[in-house]
Amino acid sequence: MNTGTERKKGKASDIMRQILEDLHQVLENEDLLWNVGEETHPEKYDFSGMSTLLRQVYENESSAANQADQRSQPGVGQTRAAPERKARSTQYEQSPSGFSSISGSPSYAASGEPRAERPVTPSRAGQPFLELPANQKCTLCNDRIYATRRFLIQGSRPVVVVHFEGPFGKNIEARDRSGKLYFASEQEDDLFRRMVERLGFRMEELHFQQLPACHFVAETSTAEDWNERTANCLTHLEDTIQREAIKLALITGPAAVLLFGEQAARKFSESGEVIQMPVLSATVAAVVVRSPAAILSLESRTRKAASSGEEAQKQAREQEIQAKKQILASLEKAFSLPGIR
Repeated sequence: MNTGTERKKGKASDIMRQILEDLHQVLENEDLLWNVGEETHPEKYDFSGMSTLLRQVYENESSAANQADQRSQPGVGQTRAAPERKARSTQYEQSPSGFSSISGSPSYAASGEPRAERPVTPSRAGQPFLELPANQKCTLCNDRIYATRRFLIQGSRPVVVVHFEGPFGKNIEARDRSGKLYFASEQEDDLFRRMVERLGFRMEELHFQQLPACHFVAETSTAEDWNERTANCLTHLEDTIQREAIKLALITGPAAVLLFGEQAARKFSESGEVIQMPVLSATVAAVVVRSPAAILSLESRTRKAASSGEEAQKQAREQEIQAKKQILASLEKAFSLPGIR
């Protein structure tokens, strides 16, 4: 009877331990927390007391199981329970987030077999499990709908691509797809990837940061609204530039319009010149390039021009080629700056 009770309690202990081990990975899965049907929702969830509650439940269960072990006598059929008792009696180490992690002995599954070590998510290594991104903690803009899920994608080179994929201008129904993509579509990601690879870089080597880092109602927003949001969000860009020692910023799409104005953004994208751009207390070399969405629009225009005759298609094709050559020339000049390669 005692042996059966011990096995049941041992299995319960293993189940609770597995919950503790898996919890941070569940919380990191923002698809469960923030999204339904690929649409981001602004609701906030408070998990501040969860770690304390689960740790208390685990300790109470583990304490009861240990008391049962002390009352029972060693006998036949208790060989497998030994490593479980050893795991339960292991001391706790306090993690940065307040979760208690088990160390000093291997983890065992309910079957009694050793459980493989679970890798720590690289992007979260050394950080508290429940630490929110800077844009979700930001309170500078009180009229935002919600914070972009993944406003900053970290790379390894001192280069940041500054862009904005939220509702803006004519694109008032833009959805937040940053959890899966760099830009707004797979086609845009593929086009930009091919361009940077042609110059000897990998897309994953570059930092990507959205500015602004939140979504707003574009239909009712004024120029003053966007100016204020852009100015507020410079604090996040400044933080990235200083923390990652950024030496080059590639400004594209609506972000370029918000930072320089429509006319200046067009001028800088056509000239490909390197600008010394002030970002609050920081200064970074910046190059404005046309967005992948703009290039895809030119490709679409070329295809549609075929119905208007050979001459119209030829002219559209020449404009498309010229724009692509200009982008590659601007990128090549930018990537040639000292310290980039």
